[in-house]
Amino acid sequence: MDYNTLDKNLQLHTTIAMPIGQSQVTVFDVFDSIKDNLYGSDKEKNYVFLTFTDTNTIEMMNSGTNKIVIPEREQILNLTQIIGDEVIRKNKLYFYNPIVTMTFKNPLTALLNFNISSVYATNGTDVVYANFNGTPTTTIPLIPSPQNGQFGDTEFTFDRTNGGTHLLFRLQEPKELGIKYSVEVAPNEDISDEVFPQTATLITTVKLPFHFDAKSELRSIDTIRDVNLDLATQEGGIEFEELNLELKFHNHLPVQTNATIRFIDMLGNEICRKENISVDSPEVDANGFAQEPFITDILIKFNSSETKEIKNTKNIIIEYAITGKTEDSQINIKGTDWVKLFISAYIKGTVNQNIDDIINK
Repeated sequence: MDYNTLDKNLQLHTTIAMPIGQSQVTVFDVFDSIKDNLYGSDKEKNYVFLTFTDTNTIEMMNSGTNKIVIPEREQILNLTQIIGDEVIRKNKLYFYNPIVTMTFKNPLTALLNFNISSVYATNGTDVVYANFNGTPTTTIPLIPSPQNGQFGDTEFTFDRTNGGTHLLFRLQEPKELGIKYSVEVAPNEDISDEVFPQTATLITTVKLPFHFDAKSELRSIDTIRDVNLDLATQEGGIEFEELNLELKFHNHLPVQTNATIRFIDMLGNEICRKENISVDSPEVDANGFAQEPFITDILIKFNSSETKEIKNTKNIIIEYAITGKTEDSQINIKGTDWVKLFISAYIKGTVNQNIDDIINK
């Protein structure tokens, strides 16, 4: 048989593996819209928190026999400025231990009482109050100034233990934190020698550690850009027959995740999506901290019609719905926590080759 008369075109079946890309999500990505407001304390522990400080100067007057020097007033803190409106709306944030610290600078040499009638959170419709041993009210003695022209500084703190501040964030989409208070002269104190008016200063700091109670829910989105699944076709001459994607999640966040993977073409249109991808949590201690990273390996298979379209993918969007390891687990996030995703493609297909081309290589 004459070699030159043979059909020299071959159709070869092959499988190739190729890395597609990787992504990494940290607490700063989960809360991207407010990441400039996030703070860390203690480099080793790297706790993460939001903080906000409001300073008020208040005129003090002698109102007469009842000795009220500051009539009841209300301080309103806009939580959407602290946490961010988008973050409040798309997440269910049950802060474990919100800390409200107030510092009162007393210009009077008399002992005063700082009377709180309520500390509350509201979403515009519903109101939740702090609880001080079964009542919304509490009184704090204020240190007197050592002498005229100076200040006596008193700092007092409300938190989960003193005030039940975590209850304020059980409210759906809290918008404002309010504090109603007045200041009066303590019993048996003489203010006849005091000069009025005087100016006091009240400094209020709200600190929200990223330590969340059980049943908190968070959401995050990450994108792997400039994916080129068609590279195998362009460079290797492979015609797609079957495509599998391997997703390898390395999780060092103290959470479990339900992920959705969306495949987007160059025009921004969604080609397809894969939902309900479970990413397991690492071991979590009693305080909600992640221990060693946990690896979840998932293989996604595409049917023949999906395979034809999926090679046109430009970007891969990963949406994370995040909850605690169990229904009763706290979530305690450090700045050094992360979840990483590595994506690889396994492409089965055919390659058309000419015998002469193979021989002459």
